[in-house]
Amino acid sequence: MPFVEIRRANAEDASGIARAHVESWRAAYKGIVSDELLAARDMDDRLATWSAQLERDEPNARVYVVDFDGEVGGFAFSQPCGDEDLAAEQVAELTALYLRPAYFGRGAGTALADAALRDLREAGFDEVVLWVLEENVGARRFYERTGWKWDGTRAPCYRAFAAPALRYRRGP
Repeated sequence: MPFVEIRRANAEDASGIARAHVESWRAAYKGIVSDELLAARDMDDRLATWSAQLERDEPNARVYVVDFDGEVGGFAFSQPCGDEDLAAEQVAELTALYLRPAYFGRGAGTALADAALRDLREAGFDEVVLWVLEENVGARRFYERTGWKWDGTRAPCYRAFAAPALRYRRGP
């Protein structure tokens, strides 16, 4: 089934976003992070996080969903970049881009990223960054295929594990 639309998320999408976040994490990071950490990423935690994010409705933090005939298949989250070395610049960050594994390979990830980038360009951002785990070869290939370039920055992932992450950049 092809996706129906890419749209801005609303509070009713929190459950679908949480599901996409958990399922994608468990698929994408298996073998990269510990099974215990993957198991700890649960629906209740993600639902609380995404419900709060969507209720805040921050003007510079945007969440998009890909809708597969009424079902959230994935999401993209963007916001101004918080990297200290880029603080003085007009740089945004694609903080999250996740799809449920059932929807991999259907063009939805590219469409989600394109929608977020278009929105960031219209908001006046000059550049966009994202962080990807160094060992996540599939995601790195996806980003490189869609125009992202590693800028040479490597740092420990800020999450609850010590895997190194790489910073990618591109224009919106």
